[in-house]
Parts: sequence; C-alpha cells; structure tokens
Amino acid sequence: MGKPDAPQPPNPQATAAAQTGTNVSTAVANSFLGNVNQNTPQGSLRYDVTGTHGWTDPSTGKTYQIPTFTSTQSYSPQQQAIFDQNQAASMNMAGMANAQSGKIASLLSTPFNPSGDPNAPAAGNASNITNIGKARFRPRSATPATSPRATARRTISAPIGSGSNNR
Repeated sequence: MGKPDAPQPPNPQATAAAQTGTNVSTAVANSFLGNVNQNTPQGSLRYDVTGTHGWTDPSTGKTYQIPTFTSTQSYSPQQQAIFDQNQAASMNMAGMANAQSGKIASLLSTPFNPSGDPNAPAAGNASNITNIGKARFRPRSATPATSPRATARRTISAPIGSGSNNR
C-alpha cells in the first residue's frame, strides 16, 4: 500500500475572488451597522441609502454594487429657533461691521485737521507745519517782559511785603 496522492491545491484566483466577495459583503454590513439613526433632545440624525456605486474587482472582472449613504441632520423646533436667531445676529453684526468699516475708510482717507475748520490747511502740509512752528515756538529769551509768565516770575522772586505781591 502506498501513500495517497496529495490533494489538488486550490486555485489562487478562485480563492482571491471568494475572499474579495467576502470582504465587500463585510464592508457593506459594517456600513449599515455603523450608520445608526439617532434621536436626541437637540434633534435627529438619519442615514439613508440614496444609491449605489459599482466597483469592479480587477482580478476577476466581477462587479459589486456598494450602497451610498446620505446623512440628514434635523434640529428640534427649539434648537432650530436658536439656530435661526444666531444666523440673524450674525447677519446683523456683519451688516454693522460693513457699515462701520465704510465710515472708517472715509475717515482715514481724509487728512487730519486739528483745528476743526474745514477750510484750514491740513496738518500734513510741511510748509504749514514750518510756519506754525515759527509763529508759536519762540525761545524763552524772546518772551516779552509783560507776558503772564514774566509777570509770574517777577512776582515770585519779589521779597514778601515789598508790595509786588499786591497786584
């Protein structure tokens, strides 16, 4: 009696095709198991099969129809009211920001005028700044003797009771 012959080895292509079919079936089942509809006090989340996607196994040419899902989230009436109010507030703030930025753009495009007189030359003109400096800022030695500052100096430096303080 001799040894029996070894069994015929499985066809690798048939084994791969069977494994691919099993893998696709497992993936579809996991998608259905993972897409659980939810209902909460804030609203609901629903998953629906909205079509299929054909996938062809490149090694066997077999085509599998894989479902595609759409998730839909809905707010409860109270949460929808809150969402609507938040959207309205955001629109109001955006409108105010737009209006104020327009005013700021207008202000920044107008040269600075410290006098408030619309007909006065703007402070940005260098010749005006030079002329203003000459007229307003004189050295102390050029201060007239009758200015309030000179009078105050004389009054403070006069001896008490000399009569200079009694003006």
